[in-house]
Amino acid sequence: MADRILTPSELAELLTVSVPTIDALVRDGLPCIELAHGARRFLLSETLAWLRSRIVSRVAPSPYQAALERRHEELRAEVEGEPIARVSLAKRGAR
Repeated sequence: MADRILTPSELAELLTVSVPTIDALVRDGLPCIELAHGARRFLLSETLAWLRSRIVSRVAPSPYQAALERRHEELRAEVEGEPIARVSLAKRGAR
């Protein structure tokens, strides 16, 4: 399956953050494709890999962190072509 190319607003919506937060993440090293006139695009797979690399392990993750990790896994599964419902059930032990 082809990788999804996202605009900053599409990525912000997927990650449930604001566009200024996306801009801040780019300043922190989030990989993006720079286009003419300052426009940016993001490859979903690279974005998820970058976010995954920044996850800090904790003894007991906060509920927000756990939900964010689940959402990243759902998006990863979508990019790789696995049905999200199947992945969600598999994580709960169902077949």
